[in-house]
Amino acid sequence: MVAGPAVEEIGKREDIELVVASNSISEAENLTKNLPNAHARFLDVTNSREMAGLVEQADLVISLLPVQFHPSVAELCIQLKKDMVTASYISPAMRALHDRAESANVLLLNEIGLDPGIDHCSAHSLLTRLRDERKRVLSFTSFCGGLPAPDVVTSTQKDDIPLRYKCSWSPRGVLSAALNEARFKLGGDVVEIPSEDLLRRYFPNVPVEGGEALNFEGIANRDSLPYVGTYGLGEMSGLRTVVRGTLRYPGFADLMDAFKSIGLLSLTPPSSHSSPLCGWTDLTRFALQHKLGVHIPDDYTSIRSALLDVLQGGKESAEKLAETLAWFGILPAPVPPRSLSDTDILTLPKPLSPTAAPIDLFAQVLTHKLRYAPGERDMVVLAHEIVVVPEGQAGAHRIGSNAEVHTSTLIAYGTPRASAMATCVGLPVALAALLVLDGHKATTSGLQGGVRGPTEVPGVWRAVLNGLEEVGVGMKERVRMAFVDGNRGVTGMMEGKLCTGLGIRG
Repeated sequence: MVAGPAVEEIGKREDIELVVASNSISEAENLTKNLPNAHARFLDVTNSREMAGLVEQADLVISLLPVQFHPSVAELCIQLKKDMVTASYISPAMRALHDRAESANVLLLNEIGLDPGIDHCSAHSLLTRLRDERKRVLSFTSFCGGLPAPDVVTSTQKDDIPLRYKCSWSPRGVLSAALNEARFKLGGDVVEIPSEDLLRRYFPNVPVEGGEALNFEGIANRDSLPYVGTYGLGEMSGLRTVVRGTLRYPGFADLMDAFKSIGLLSLTPPSSHSSPLCGWTDLTRFALQHKLGVHIPDDYTSIRSALLDVLQGGKESAEKLAETLAWFGILPAPVPPRSLSDTDILTLPKPLSPTAAPIDLFAQVLTHKLRYAPGERDMVVLAHEIVVVPEGQAGAHRIGSNAEVHTSTLIAYGTPRASAMATCVGLPVALAALLVLDGHKATTSGLQGGVRGPTEVPGVWRAVLNGLEEVGVGMKERVRMAFVDGNRGVTGMMEGKLCTGLGIRG
């Protein structure tokens, strides 16, 4: 979904031969058809011999595979002494390869897409300048989201889109993110949110500089506290707030939590004793039965009754959820449709497997039902807010003290050539890959082996930001003076709104 801009950017270089390998040869051929120095190849990533043959022929490997495949590709790169670039977070399995990659002088560069990627590069750029100006960080907040453009979700020509969301990247990843735990510091307090509460303790109002006409809610993104060290923010005790999160339109968290509550996000396949999935309209019953561990008849009334038992919002909440589930085509209609034209349920593809885990089946539904229609645009929003004071200033947390609020914002929209998500993931990957290739051609590149992020490799973050600026998707920075309202942060800005949203009084 994001390879196009990467292929196009690398293909501009006539001195580079690019091989695009995919399990869909038609997609690979479409990506390379206008580039004389690019070639399409069919690849089954489970065929280790074929994979090794391709890696051996390359000078550098870019992996845009699902995250679970990255470590096996990285293993091959270490064996064959080939550098690798990927947009994904550094997983524990990838991190475990660091010593071997470093010994082999093989660079495994990760986290160089959008989030993670541009967020790291832009935060590092701003923080480097602030340190040079001898400023001390009091608060660091960062939110990012890939969303439909506002005109897509507010169109009067179509029904309201559930979740107010469409898929510009892996739907499975969107659902899996709802299962994470979260930890952050806000208003002086360290907050830990278990997985079951992640979507219930969300931020109802996240203001974005330059996007005042847009309303967002925010969901905490994993563990924010390690970024104190990653970004060099100073001592934890001197920081009032450190929060990283995901932006969504209002209503997303409540509805996704309802999906989670009824078992649609379960990772566990049903037992052999459970009745199998009989079709897409059976998915809600299938998930509820799997969650509750009791047999549920396949009629609408029985399923609605089970929804009432599970949901805490009562009858009105169950009725609203039932309407949404029917929109997705995964709940029997209360009355049979008058004709096939009354429903598009039959246009859903065949289920992966009647015994697959509910989350995988639901992801397949979202892929179909929340896909972008021709002419619809997506949008990417990335926003940092950093509150600083001069080094050595006493009483920085005191009510009424002065502080500088620095914001760095990216708002990008999709075009007929590429989605905003594809541009903001694929282009950084390409820019980083070219920098690594050119670095190895130089006699003194400064490149080191090992598992690295973009701020650990000389020149990467600056090359990515400059390249994005050249194509019109650069970060916009602003600064203003403000008063600190104790541990509640700066009133009216992002940090202050987050504190208010979670009821933190300071």
